[in-house]
Amino acid sequence: MRSYDADRRGLIALLTTLVLMVSLDVTSVQAVAQESDDAVEVAGRSLQDWRRTISELDLQDPASARYVPGLIELMQSAEVPWFTRRQAALTLGRLGPHSVEAIPILVGLLDDTGADPATAPQLWAIKALGLYGPLADSAAPTLVEIYRDDATSHLARLSILDTLSQIGPAHPSAIPCLLSVAGDTTSLSPQPIELRQAAIEALGMVGSAAAISIPVMARALDDHDPITRRLAAETLMRIGVASEIVAPQLLEHLVADESVEVQDAAANALQAIGPLVGPFLQDWLDSDDPVVRARIARIIGGWGKAAHPWARDLHVLWDDADLHVQLAALEASRNVSGPQPELVQRVVKLFTSEDRQIRRRAYLLFERCGDHQAAARDQLELLRHHSEDYVRELAERAFAK
Repeated sequence: MRSYDADRRGLIALLTTLVLMVSLDVTSVQAVAQESDDAVEVAGRSLQDWRRTISELDLQDPASARYVPGLIELMQSAEVPWFTRRQAALTLGRLGPHSVEAIPILVGLLDDTGADPATAPQLWAIKALGLYGPLADSAAPTLVEIYRDDATSHLARLSILDTLSQIGPAHPSAIPCLLSVAGDTTSLSPQPIELRQAAIEALGMVGSAAAISIPVMARALDDHDPITRRLAAETLMRIGVASEIVAPQLLEHLVADESVEVQDAAANALQAIGPLVGPFLQDWLDSDDPVVRARIARIIGGWGKAAHPWARDLHVLWDDADLHVQLAALEASRNVSGPQPELVQRVVKLFTSEDRQIRRRAYLLFERCGDHQAAARDQLELLRHHSEDYVRELAERAFAK
């Protein structure tokens, strides 16, 4: 099952990073070289010295707080190049609780849009405030006001949505703003759609505290755009158990959505909701579609021992006509009931499959069976003399365990 979650902030952070990187053009690179010989000093230290200090700073060490006044001065100085000011601001944000005195100053910089919005203090101040997370709750009303300003750039709006997601329920204006943007379907132009998608993803970053957004996610699940549908399913996954109310709709997308990515996201959401959705899934274990049967087995297996009521249903699939379904059911049963001797023997039987992926997954599952591997000792001995080289090699490796 494909995972999207992963240690990322999604399209919001990606777009912000890309634009900031592109903005560091040839002129800026030349400025860096010139800066090395510059006589500018901040808090009695050269810019070169500050950059070196920033790169070596231990962000988790409370003693690093001694650099905060200098970093604030560095961030505020108009004589310092924008990219060094930005570096100081982001460092302050990463210092988190050791630099909370910088938050009001960063809020003050939100009004500075500069000549170039892509390099202006507003943009990197938004990003720095996001790094503080809930500590920057006092910035939420200003961020919401800036977002609603027609003059605010598209990139700044994307960044604000990201920062509001990190503030989350710490301020009462953050989630309602995200909810308003996520539910706005009035425009079909690319930028508003991108903002809507970013808000949907941002609500997912909030997690279970964004349960109020479930009706909006339910509508987004049926959007014409597959990216929107996928993001809605991922947000429901992160909200977790409260998303049970939309389980039938998620199941529908798992079974019938034209996008594999949406199907995967719906499956992940159903697994995250947990055994509460078991009754909705059980009937699909005998679906005519083997892909669906395998998906449902994997979801149930993801619940571990909590899926014990469906252990018998999984056992039935050990004899499925499709080997992929068999293997998915065996993997799930291993998670639910443990590595029983019969299960190990069934796994080793799959070593003879002509499908390399099946053989590989079967061997990995065999490795997870620990002491129960001995139940297949005689079986492996026979396979060591199999007519196919790939079977003999796999059996030899397993026999040596």
